Amino acid sequence: MGARRSAALVEAGVFLQLSGDVTGARELFRQALSLDPENAKARVLLGDEAHPPANAEASAPAGSQTMFAPPAVPAASDATVPGRPLFSRGPADERARIAAHLADGAFDKALAVALERLKVDADDVEAHELAWDVLVAAGQAELARAQLGNLMEVALLRGDAGRVRRFLEALEHTAPDHPSLQQARALVSQSRVAEPDATLIDDALRSVL
Repeated sequence: MGARRSAALVEAGVFLQLSGDVTGARELFRQALSLDPENAKARVLLGDEAHPPANAEASAPAGSQTMFAPPAVPAASDATVPGRPLFSRGPADERARIAAHLADGAFDKALAVALERLKVDADDVEAHELAWDVLVAAGQAELARAQLGNLMEVALLRGDAGRVRRFLEALEHTAPDHPSLQQARALVSQSRVAEPDATLIDDALRSVL
């Protein structure tokens, strides 16, 4: 039971890490390792922290279990972490709900949080990204690959050059024959050409303000 719970906590932590909550993710990895010291994935994800010095305090007694409590979710903002955005437009507790479901091993419920948004708007690009994050965190490689294609198609439909650029390499790696790749490459190329022009316009505006 402890090993299964530990594995579920790691899945939840991976989701939080993907969606930008690094602090919350590391807390779940610590909980996973305390439940199952042999959990190699939790140990790798924690890095040096998983190897305390010899004089460190003794760990919790065998058999004790740390109850999972969803980590605090930062206020919605446009802040980003390297490679990953924060989901600023959804409900404030969205990531915490998904992490709690993954920690309980309830993969379907975690995915349902994103699907609730997609029922309202099938072209909600953030919901598609959220669904992809859940599938990756849950280790559903085939479904994640298909969802990445959906995400790219919606991002192209919305003209979301930032997301297209961010996920282009991943799609090229996982689905090199995907029909959206040519359009995605073209949009990324066009957006790179446009960036210097936008910078010049901003500078010109500032000069007259």
